[in-house]
Amino acid sequence: GLFTSLKNVPKVIWGRIALMRSQNNTDRIAYILHAPIDEPAGQGVKAYMSRFDDVDIVVPTGALPPFPKSIDEVNADYMSAIYEPLVAPLTVNAIEETKGLGYGAICTASFGDIGVPQTPSRTGSPVVGLGWSNFREAVDRFDTFSVVHPYTPDIAWYFTDLVERYGLSA
Repeated sequence: GLFTSLKNVPKVIWGRIALMRSQNNTDRIAYILHAPIDEPAGQGVKAYMSRFDDVDIVVPTGALPPFPKSIDEVNADYMSAIYEPLVAPLTVNAIEETKGLGYGAICTASFGDIGVPQTPSRTGSPVVGLGWSNFREAVDRFDTFSVVHPYTPDIAWYFTDLVERYGLSA
């Protein structure tokens, strides 16, 4: 299996995005943020991403619900009541709004890869998520891998389904 610590995540993702960007001859990346930019999670991403001159943070148009304040809040209730019906459609719209803006790659700021399966053919640019980037890295390095997530056990199905949608399950 593979365990990628959060501090190694940017290296994995940016490696994948750099490859896609070079294949599309562009220097710009759209990073779709699904947390309100004025909340701590959004501010943290904004501060981190400010070091990359080629990354534009794109916040979905519309009222994003408050971002979970702790890992314990990311559970089946959150996924079914907030994430899927409210956050996912806004993120898909934000991804689609990048069409024609010259981005060589689009990345969603979510290990759940919000909007990634639905949008690549509609943007004109490759769309990747944190989940896919890490799954792909694991497949390229090892014969098998496991998904380790910090959330409540009642949402393990979500990551299992995601791996299966990408055709990466054993």
